[in-house]
Amino acid sequence: MKNKGAFAGCLSGAMLKNDFLEVIRSVGFEEVNIVDEKHFPIKYLCDVPLLKENIGSLRSSLIDSEGFEQMIASITVLGQKSQQFQ
Repeated sequence: MKNKGAFAGCLSGAMLKNDFLEVIRSVGFEEVNIVDEKHFPIKYLCDVPLLKENIGSLRSSLIDSEGFEQMIASITVLGQKSQQFQ
C-alpha cells in the first residue's frame, strides 16, 4: 500500500455495500449491478496509526465472524438512469 493516509481518508466516507446500492437506486438508477469488487485485508488498516486502536478492538470482537478479512471492499457499479429522473 503506497499511501495509508489516503486509504484511511477513503474509509471515512465508507458505507455498507447494500446501503450504498440502495442509495444509488433511490436516486433513480435501475439495473444496478456490481461489475468489479476488490477486497482489502484488514491488516492494511492495522498499519494506519489513527485507525490501529479502533481496528484492533473491532478485530477482536469480530475475529470469529465469517468473512472478516473481506469486510473492506471497493466496488465499481454500473446502472442506468431511469427516464423518470432525467
